[in-house]
Order: sequence, then structure tokens, then C-alpha cells
Amino acid sequence: MAHPDFALRTWETGACAPLVTTGARLATAKARLLAPLHHTLTTEPDLHLRVDGRRIDGERDGATTYFRLSGVARDVRLISRVMVPAHVVAHSEDHRRLGVAVRRLVIDGRDISPAHPCHRDGWHAAEEDWRWTDGAAAIPAAGALHVDVTTAPVGLYRPGAPPTPQRYAARA
Repeated sequence: MAHPDFALRTWETGACAPLVTTGARLATAKARLLAPLHHTLTTEPDLHLRVDGRRIDGERDGATTYFRLSGVARDVRLISRVMVPAHVVAHSEDHRRLGVAVRRLVIDGRDISPAHPCHRDGWHAAEEDWRWTDGAAAIPAAGALHVDVTTAPVGLYRPGAPPTPQRYAARA
């Protein structure tokens, strides 16, 4: 833009309402807009594994989902619905694409910490109590028989088929 402050000055002089980009006033406006949407959201992430291109559903017991594999898997991904917190929570300014918040990952009885360096492809940076996936996270379960995933119940997702991230769809 040749004159980057032109749009702001135009808004200040010609708009019918003040420009609000952060803070309590923005959260209030977002809450009003999001209210009709909330009855259509779900906390169900549709958590499953994609093992060498095949969907594997697990058995859920509370916050933990138990997956049983054949032991011959090469590529194992933790798949879920995705959400952008700023699109579904009025006070959020988090624009990351998030899948599930993984608190614990156990592969064949071996506990894999959320901070473990194997969490790269499809994982966000580790946080205090969990690590978010982006909806299609690679897990080091090649040749594994058991994968147990414990998640935190913190997501609000749009129902329907979980969208597959583009970078994973190209490999599937």
C-alpha cells in the first residue's frame, strides 16, 4: 500500500461504528455472532488412526482411546476433526488449526511424552499439559501392536466428516 494509514483514517471518519480488533468489545461481538452456531458444534473429535491409508477405529474408555494394530504398519497417523479456536470461542485469538490435545501417547507399553522430539509432522509445539495435533499427526508406531491415546476434552468441532489437511491428502 502506498499509504497504509489511509484505510484506518477512512474508517475513523466514515464508518458507522468504531474499528475493534482486540479486547472485550471484540469478544462480546464474536459471542453474539457465534451464539447461533454453538448448538451445531460437537466435542466429538472423531479420533481414529490412518494406518497405511486404512481407517482404524479404537475403543474409547473415558479420555483414552485404545487402538489395536496388526504389527505390520509402516505409516501411522492420528486423525481427527479440526477446529480454529478463534472461529468458535468468542474470547480466543488463537488462529491455529487444531485437531486434538494429546495428554498421553503409549505405544506397545512405552510412554511417549508430549514433549518428545518424535512429534514433528502434524504436531504443534508442546504445551504444559498436552500437545495439539493439526488433525493428521504422524506417530512413531511402525510395527506396533497397541496404541493408546489420552486426550483432553477441549475442542469444539463442526460435525460431519473430518476435513483432511491438504498436506496429508496428497500422500493418502
